[in-house]
Amino acid sequence: MLFLDKTIELNDTEMDIYNYIATNLDTVIYMRIRDLAEATHVSTTTILRFCRKFGCSGFSEFRVKLQMYAQERTKVAVDMSDETTYIDFFKTNCAT
Repeated sequence: MLFLDKTIELNDTEMDIYNYIATNLDTVIYMRIRDLAEATHVSTTTILRFCRKFGCSGFSEFRVKLQMYAQERTKVAVDMSDETTYIDFFKTNCAT
């Protein structure tokens, strides 16, 4: 679940927020709490409660963890594509 190792229980509204964040990760990391609340049609208090379920003291901390998660996810994707490029190269050029 995003940057958590464990699964937490979310109600329907929180699942809507989670799905919005997961779908729009690259834009959410730059949003203000008001912008996210408006986009998900909830109050800023609901966003704060959502952030606390993810072990964050507030939206700022949540956003920082989300940015680190996004960077790590991008890094893994780049590493995997580089590895497959090398494997393909060796398969085509070093076949005996």
